[in-house]
Formats: sequence, C-alpha cells, structure tokens
Amino acid sequence: MAGALADTCGGSWNAITAAGPLSALSGVLAGFVFTGIVVVLSTSPRPETPATRRSKQRSYALQLLVAAFIIFALDSYFTSITAGELSCNRADAEAGLSGGVLGTGAILLLAGLGWLLVTYSDHAKDIQLILAYIIGGVWLVIIAMLAISGMGVGQAMLTDRWQGFVNTVPWFLAALMAAAVIIVAFRTRKFDDEKLANPIRWAALTALAAAIISALFTGIASAVPAQWWQHPRTWAVYLVVVLSMLVPAVALIFSVPAAIGAVTQKESREISENDTDDAPPVTAGGSPQPPLSDRTSNANRPDNADLLAETKGASSDEGN
Repeated sequence: MAGALADTCGGSWNAITAAGPLSALSGVLAGFVFTGIVVVLSTSPRPETPATRRSKQRSYALQLLVAAFIIFALDSYFTSITAGELSCNRADAEAGLSGGVLGTGAILLLAGLGWLLVTYSDHAKDIQLILAYIIGGVWLVIIAMLAISGMGVGQAMLTDRWQGFVNTVPWFLAALMAAAVIIVAFRTRKFDDEKLANPIRWAALTALAAAIISALFTGIASAVPAQWWQHPRTWAVYLVVVLSMLVPAVALIFSVPAAIGAVTQKESREISENDTDDAPPVTAGGSPQPPLSDRTSNANRPDNADLLAETKGASSDEGN
C-alpha cells in the first residue's frame, strides 16, 4: 500500500522511497562513530605527546564523536518515520527538515577523525593535508545539497503555483553559508589547543541542539493531518524551506573551528623537539645544568676551600 502510494508522488524526487536507504546509512555511520569512541577510551596516545596536550586532544575527539553518534542515531530514527509515510507532501516536508542533520553529523565525524589522527598517528601532518581537502569538499557538498533539497521540497509542494521564492532563496542562503564558513575558517585557522576548548564545546552542543530542533520540527510536520498537506499554505512551504537550511547552517558554521583546528595542529613530535631545544643542557651524570648566568656567577664566586683557608689565615694573624 505504502509503496503504491509512494510511486504516485509527483516531482523528480521521491522522499518516501529514499528515506529507507538514508535511515540505514545513518545507522551504519553511527556504528562507525561508536567504534571511534571505543578507540579513544581504550587506546593510549603516543608516549612522546605531552600529557596535558594528549588529554586535551582526547577530550576534543570524544566530544565531537559522542555528539556525532547521537546525531546519526536521531537522524536514523526520524528518517525511518518518513519511510512509512503515505502523504507525499508531508514526506517532502519531513525530509527537508531532517535532511541537514546528516550533513552536520558528517562534519563532526570528520572533525573527530582529524583529532584522532593528531593524537594517535605518527604521520599526522601528511594525513592532515588530505583530511583538509576532504572536509572542505564535504562542506561544499553539504551546502549545495541543502540548497538543492530546499528548492526541490518547495517545488514539489508548490505544484501549479508561483515558485520564484523557492527557486532563489535557497541559493542565496547557500551563498551566505559558504561566505560565513570561509570567514570563520580564516579567523580560527591559527588557534592552538588552549583557544580551541570553547569552540569545540560549542560545536558539539550546537550540532546537538540543531539535531534536536530538526527532530522537533519533523515531529510537528508528521503530526499535521495528511489532508492539510494535500494543498499546504504557501507560507508553510516557505517556512519549511527556510528552516531546512537555517537550522543546519548554524551548526555547520559553529563546527568550522573544530574541523579547522584538527587539520592545522602541529605534530606532537615537533612540539616535543621545540620543548627539548628550550631545555637546559644536561651534564654527563644526567642532571640538568644551571643557566649560563648562574654558571658564570658561580665561576667568579670563590670555592669553599679558599674561603676556609682565608679564614684560618686571618685567625692565625690575630693570634700572633
């Protein structure tokens, strides 16, 4: 019954047919993220990494991966709701409102993977370059797909009506999103571990909030009677199109510092070498030597034996 009705949906995209595979994809990605969480909790990073920096990197990876796991789980569940729909317009609205959640989870997954590479890999610098291109490409794909999805949802629900708004506004919002991502990336590309603590926390919390808000909107859309969706109000279609882009856009912009920080961090080996260069010289016995100024002052200072000899000489002169 559902399949027969789904086949009668008009337009170039069938949200009901696509919902099942998308739900399975989100579930598979959630499984991969769970594996990454287990790696962080059960594996020790490289011993040459400073303890404080190692703890921060593990914390960053864990925050991003836990948020991505919850996002993929929510997306899998709500996409499965769309798979059981009988109303084509309502399915389009649900698919549009929940579609950006998958992209948000993908960015957090890549950012968490980047911090895992920085923490555990011996050749993180080479891998970071490849990961930077991947993250940049995924950002562009997500922004373009959000615009295409918003336009397609609006066109499907506004059949035989004016579609100028849904044909132009999604691309305008996509251009603003791309500009915002580029600006934030350039402003945060040189942040060190200390400055990334709050941005990464906000990235995880904002992505979770966006997923929950999208889930609430999807639930509200599914609760509206199917008869109302047969000929939805124009303002409701516009609202669905705008919300389908704005909610994930906020999460994507907040995720930029977390992803950029993962692909611009120095290798722990380089930091260890810099710390070694600044360390004081070591004697043959293995103990560190004092600074040069202290050694110079000690060299000009008389030995204890000389002081003792001078004291004895002064005492004998007084006795005579």
